[in-house]
This record gives sequence, C-alpha cells and structure tokens, in this order.
Amino acid sequence: MGHTSLSGHAAHKQSRRMRVVGLLSLLGSAAFFIGGLWCASVWAEDAALIAPFRPYTQGMPRVPGLDPGVMLSRANAQLAKDVLPAEVLQLVEAGDVELLIQDATDLPPR
Repeated sequence: MGHTSLSGHAAHKQSRRMRVVGLLSLLGSAAFFIGGLWCASVWAEDAALIAPFRPYTQGMPRVPGLDPGVMLSRANAQLAKDVLPAEVLQLVEAGDVELLIQDATDLPPR
C-alpha cells in the first residue's frame, strides 16, 4: 500500500498549523526588534552615566601653550591660570615649583 497525498481535511489542518507557526515567528521577530530598541535606549543611558568616569575616550585634554614636554615655570605661569588651582598657580608664579606638562593617563582602578 503506497502513501497517498493528504486528504482535504489533513491538508487544511497542516496549512492552518503553518499559518500559526508563521504568525508566532512574526510576533517573536517583532518582540525581538522592539526589545532591541528598548535595550538601545538603556545602553545609551548607561553610556551617559559611564562617560564622566572615562574622560579621555574622546582624546587627551589640551590647553593652548601647554603641550606635553613644556616646563611650566615663573616665566610662563600665566598659560595655566585657567586650569590650575589658585594656590598652585601662586607657587609656580613665585618660582617655588616648576611643573612638567605631560599627557594625562586614564589609569585602571586598583
């Protein structure tokens, strides 16, 4: 006895099953897409929270005239007036301290 093709009722049942599977697949894809959009906004919020703790990701800070290798001394102390605390600037202006300008580092926490 050979296998005959599905009867009309069985074919309808299989067709319906395929439509349900297709619909579930479509709903699952839509949920995944919407969930991805939600996660992207959460990741953006996380990035905004983390950014202040990683100040050098956009490059090292630069002050005109204070490039790495410059020695800040009494002669050029005014170059750093906008970036040094007043107490430190006074020490440099008095000639008590000289500061070698170097690139900042983003050290890992201990």
